[in-house]
Amino acid sequence: MRINLPVTNHERVLKDGDSVISKTDTKGKITYVNRTFCEISGFSEEELLGQPQNILRHPDMPPAAFADFWKTLQSGMSWKGLVKNRCKDGGYYWVEANANPIYQNGQVIGYMSLRTRPTREQIEHAEKVYAAIRDGSQRWTVKGGRTIKRGPLGWWQRAIAAGTLARIGAASILMMLVLFCSVAACVVEMQRLDTEMLSLADNLDTANAKEHASQLHREMTAVRSTIIVSILIASIIVGSILLQTLRQLNSTLKRVESFAQAVGSGDLTGTVDVGASSDVVGRTAQAVKNIAGNLRGITADVRDGSAAVASAATQISAGNNDLSARAQEQASVLEETAAAMEEMTASVRQNAENAGDAAMMVNEARGRAEAGGQLVERAIASMDDINRSSSKISEIIGVIDGIAFQTNLLALNAAVEAARAGEQGRGFAVVAAEVRNLAQRSAEASREVKSLVGDAVEKTHVGSAVVRESGDVLREIVGSVQKVSAMVSEIASASSEQSQGVGQINTAVVKMDDVTQQNAALVEEAAAASDELRSQSERLDRLMGFFRLA
Repeated sequence: MRINLPVTNHERVLKDGDSVISKTDTKGKITYVNRTFCEISGFSEEELLGQPQNILRHPDMPPAAFADFWKTLQSGMSWKGLVKNRCKDGGYYWVEANANPIYQNGQVIGYMSLRTRPTREQIEHAEKVYAAIRDGSQRWTVKGGRTIKRGPLGWWQRAIAAGTLARIGAASILMMLVLFCSVAACVVEMQRLDTEMLSLADNLDTANAKEHASQLHREMTAVRSTIIVSILIASIIVGSILLQTLRQLNSTLKRVESFAQAVGSGDLTGTVDVGASSDVVGRTAQAVKNIAGNLRGITADVRDGSAAVASAATQISAGNNDLSARAQEQASVLEETAAAMEEMTASVRQNAENAGDAAMMVNEARGRAEAGGQLVERAIASMDDINRSSSKISEIIGVIDGIAFQTNLLALNAAVEAARAGEQGRGFAVVAAEVRNLAQRSAEASREVKSLVGDAVEKTHVGSAVVRESGDVLREIVGSVQKVSAMVSEIASASSEQSQGVGQINTAVVKMDDVTQQNAALVEEAAAASDELRSQSERLDRLMGFFRLA
């Protein structure tokens, strides 16, 4: 015997109205369990299917109970009794098990068990009896799932637990025996009275008395014979009627029982002949037939609906899975877009900052260019002043040159006059020579200065022209810088607005990314829900597959 360990004292209680249902093949391997079975046992459906039924066996259950269980089922009968099962975590739960064979084409193809919640009194009684059986007590035995005492009391319990027809038959036979015994006693007593009457007649003195006594005696004999014959005839008639009734009742109940077992095992292909009887048995048989017919129609509709739901759920599941994949892809792309937008936002923000800095630098350059322009204007004015001063110097040099020329002429004239004066004019001639030399030197110096001043004036003219050209260029540069400054300001403003716009776009993209992520999560939930719907519809289809239709 398989012993499942470990075990604990933690009891799980089945809810009122819940049913634990399972099916096994002829070898006892589990082929089907319902959800309540998994919830109360702690095992998953995958852990139970294909496993032997004794995976749930609790060590407190006596082997005799399971021996009776399989013996009863293999004989084609139903089994009903209390069972203590072990949970996956070692706990336990009590159920009242109702098991019966599953037939198909007249052959047993498996067994079905329906378990419900027992009362606390039933559990306490079963614990006491099962403990006694495990300890080797010979006072108790298990028969058809029921715990029965051995001995006369057990015989009475078995008689009470026997079938209805058996009890009716036994009661009828007992009644007939009591009737026959009563009749026999009456006949014996009548025989005794008749004998005493004959003896009394023999002792009578008159012939009339003897004749009367004899007449009262083939009469009592006739009455006795009539009673015996009547009772025999009545017994035969009543026995025949009772036997026919019991046979008919047994046949009807057998058909109903077989049909009910087939329906209970999920076979809705058969039917039952209820005959023309309108008594309670006939009405009960018709009610069972009506239940099966209604169940057959409902099952057919539900199976068609579950098949349609399964097909639709499969399509929805496939569509949701596809949508989930695309949503994930879209979320990934949008996430990359959001990252790119963040980078772009940072770049645009940096560009805006750079444009602002450039605008400041251009403004500074414009200021410096304007200042340079002012300096150039001042340089031009200074060059003009220098030019005018150079012109004046040239004029003064011309005057000096004229003075030197006149002084030279005067010195020449003085030398001529000194030569005329002879010895008296020699000193004056020396002075005149010196003056002439100075005049010549002054003339040469003025010519050199004039040449230098002329060159300076020419260069001043050239420089003034260059400075004027530089001023024009600086003015053009200032104008260009002003235009560039305006453009850079516009660029900075546009970059700022672009940065704000890109920031708003980035915010929108982030929101879209959040929404897309949420949508992706919702799509995943919808896909999971559709998968669950598909699995539930498949489970429903398997559940409805329990019922076999023609």
